[in-house]
Amino acid sequence: MDAKPVALSPSELLIDLENPRIPGEVSGQREALRALAEQQKQKLLTLAQHIVAYGSLNPAELPIVMQSSGSYIVLEGNRRLTALRALETPDLFVGALPPGILDGIRSLSPKYRSAPIGEVYCITARSREEAQPWIDIRHNGENFGAGVVPWGSDEKAKNAARLGRPVKLHTRLLDFMQQGGHLSQADRERIKTTNFERVLKSQVLKDALGIDAERGGRFTIVGEEAHTVRALRALFKRLTAASVKTFYSRAERDDWVEEFLATLPVVHATPQASGAPAEARTAAARAAEPTRSRVVHPRAKLIDPKCLLRVKDARVRRIENELRELLLEDFPNAISVLFRVFIELSVDWYIAQNPSAAPPVKPVKPNPNNPNKPNKPRDPSLSQKMQSVKDYLVAGGKLTKQGAQPVKRACENDSFLGPSVILLNEYVHTYQMNPSPTDLRAQWDSLEPFIIAVWPR
Repeated sequence: MDAKPVALSPSELLIDLENPRIPGEVSGQREALRALAEQQKQKLLTLAQHIVAYGSLNPAELPIVMQSSGSYIVLEGNRRLTALRALETPDLFVGALPPGILDGIRSLSPKYRSAPIGEVYCITARSREEAQPWIDIRHNGENFGAGVVPWGSDEKAKNAARLGRPVKLHTRLLDFMQQGGHLSQADRERIKTTNFERVLKSQVLKDALGIDAERGGRFTIVGEEAHTVRALRALFKRLTAASVKTFYSRAERDDWVEEFLATLPVVHATPQASGAPAEARTAAARAAEPTRSRVVHPRAKLIDPKCLLRVKDARVRRIENELRELLLEDFPNAISVLFRVFIELSVDWYIAQNPSAAPPVKPVKPNPNNPNKPNKPRDPSLSQKMQSVKDYLVAGGKLTKQGAQPVKRACENDSFLGPSVILLNEYVHTYQMNPSPTDLRAQWDSLEPFIIAVWPR
């Protein structure tokens, strides 16, 4: 191959009819271009947008070409050539591209044609065989380092920080641990940072770690920093051995998080004296901080981050995650309905696991109008089920009498104050009822001991 690039006109370049991206056989350039466009669709539009935005093809990756009868067959770079042809003549692709994508290319075409690419620098090969090793390096992955090694999420985040872009939470946490001497560079490199980024989508995990995530990837440690450090070190150890496939779906991620949390000791967190981001506050800086009063704002979400549950049913766990993620000020109606569903499904699950906790079945009165067709027994109400489970938990020593009092009051027929089943039902069935964030917080706080007893860690 010639080491020195040559400048060629786009009109001298031909699509490779043997390109692996082309499905089946094609008979000429037009058919090959349309086949590639049909295979790429949105990716072709995105590439065309990038070409127009920068007025150039990627200079870091030059096309590889082979001379043939006065023209040049593009052995590497056929997508780029197809994008140029689309920008030059969008109508060539009518029927090959979806209308919306074709319209997008048509909108780019006038700008491109006002300043078209006149020269494409290419590397020339004498044969396909000579070019093949370099094409393999480009398309067959890392090849143990010989090919292109893509950046992981950590490298991407560092580059974003260098450019002044927001830094993601997982990178800030890794920096915090490394700068604090809790994580070596070698150990950091062993962590699959993509997995770390994915598990941090779990609000349950962030609550257990004692981390309050903020905008721009910043975070505050809520509680003892020593607990967060220990928990993160344990998490990194587990992530080092975890497979990427473990976190492909949310359900798989939640199952993994639940198993991990079962290994952590339960810690009752207390607020720090300062709300500054944890990674910006060294031990010396904290010692030098003057004593100050801190304004304690109401929590933004229904479930207190210090409340750690182990919800074993998959659907109820998903509802719990949503209640931990939705903001009370933004979604009070959705939260009120989900809160009621969470309570009832939790009680139903507990009764299914512990039949003795079910409310007693009341005898069915005979049907005086039709003795041969007896009345069907009525399903127990939410109040009846909550009271029965409450009594079962108290009898088993799993709930104190003090913790049971709010449940008893919530189940009273005339209770509209504090936690109230009637009020929860009204949120669902009465359109005039408007749940307030303050009321919802109070209802959760009152019922929290009962909920923890149903889903203990």
